[in-house]
Amino acid sequence: MVTTKFNIAAATKLLSDYHFSYVLPAVFSQDPLEKFFGQARQRFGGNFYIDICDVIAAAKVQRLHQLLKLDIIPKDNAQRTCTSCTATPDEQDLEMLQDITTDDTENLIHSDDSLKHKIIFIAGFLTRKYDTQAASDTDDDTQQLTDDTQELTVSSDFTRQLDRGGLSIPKLSTVYFVHSAVYVISKLSSSKAGCRKYIAALLSYVDAPLSNNIMACRTVANVLLKAHVLHHSDREQELGCLRRREKLQ
Repeated sequence: MVTTKFNIAAATKLLSDYHFSYVLPAVFSQDPLEKFFGQARQRFGGNFYIDICDVIAAAKVQRLHQLLKLDIIPKDNAQRTCTSCTATPDEQDLEMLQDITTDDTENLIHSDDSLKHKIIFIAGFLTRKYDTQAASDTDDDTQQLTDDTQELTVSSDFTRQLDRGGLSIPKLSTVYFVHSAVYVISKLSSSKAGCRKYIAALLSYVDAPLSNNIMACRTVANVLLKAHVLHHSDREQELGCLRRREKLQ
């Protein structure tokens, strides 16, 4: 009731004092705020026990993601760049891409290694986001699975359990692309492994169709670097965030 009264009062003021021709009530809706809260909660594992530290962290991450997505980075601050940002991948790093083959990826898919689920999960997200034709074929079920996608049915149940409308069963080439990214980052020096631009440039040389999409290369670099930071950083525990505390019994 209070929200409705304020909406009416705001619309009346805009129409009478500011001579608006019309007012859309949706602009006063709390839907964007509720959507952000839902995203913040899901970012922390769907946990209801989040506090202001978690919300601020989610807001900062959301803004940083938008800046990285649009490649909006201030040019006047030299500290925001490193020597690897403008470097061209050298021969030694390019040779590392040849150390892993599609056969290695197939062996990983048929293994019991938990890493395969993580790689296929990321590959499914890339398929939905950048390989629209493959995603459409998976959604509509109008096309027989190719030999490549058929190899991935061993983990399709796992993918479907986690899918909230943002995943698709990927092709072998896409899984190989992500597998190569994981392998290369683990072998790079710390200075290069921490540079998003260098990793994206290096992934563009992977022998996979998706490597021609620079945005896909940047997305994989962002996902893997974020996982690296979360794995090695304990800042949230230092701040005492609620999601790190034991839940109430």
